Amino acid sequence: MQSASLLKISLLASTILLLFSQCRQSAPSGPDQGIKQGTIIYNITYPRNLDLGPLAFLMPGELKVQFNEGKQRLSFKSNLSLYNLDFIHTNQTDSFYTLLRVLDKKLFVPSESNSHLFLFNQEATQNIQFHKDTTRTIAGYPCSKATYTPTNPRHPVVNIWYTSEIGIQHPNRNTPFELIPGLMLEFEITYNNITFHLQATQIMEEEHPDNLFQIPSDYKATDLAEIEQLIQSVLAT
Repeated sequence: MQSASLLKISLLASTILLLFSQCRQSAPSGPDQGIKQGTIIYNITYPRNLDLGPLAFLMPGELKVQFNEGKQRLSFKSNLSLYNLDFIHTNQTDSFYTLLRVLDKKLFVPSESNSHLFLFNQEATQNIQFHKDTTRTIAGYPCSKATYTPTNPRHPVVNIWYTSEIGIQHPNRNTPFELIPGLMLEFEITYNNITFHLQATQIMEEEHPDNLFQIPSDYKATDLAEIEQLIQSVLAT
């Protein structure tokens, strides 16, 4: 009897240890870690051999990402604030809004489900290779490396540095980088044959009001064709 009791206790203890071990292994990682709301500032630079000419001041010099768990707002701004280009994710789904202000003209358009931000030209999401043994620190956060090969052979291979220590849910949704398991702190976008290099310089934990992730009442609905036409006219060099 005593031997049988000891055996039962031993089996029970082993089961508890096994369950505990499985719980530890399945603990959430990546975007579930780190700060859940805040602001990230990216500096935008361009290839040295790119001649922007007298219109260089029209090019965006900064990207601001503001987030509150499932909500995100991405804001591109020109150096003289002549225009703003914003993308707003209001929830955990793949839908988003594109907003554009050019001087006093203010427009917005809702996205189609599962579509990419138009800046990415509907690039494929499968062309990603991970280099997890290659690491560096950006804006105080440890990052791993990945490379992305664009569908267009004329566009350069993109080096991506991402971190799993910032808690943005679905940080790369509606982009070709959806498979990246963390927030990108350095990457590139090629749009209208211009390569934008983005690198995070500041990461701040702070609260944001709900109306930051809403469409302002003075913005008028339009279609994506008009948004792109205006953007390309502004960025024409």
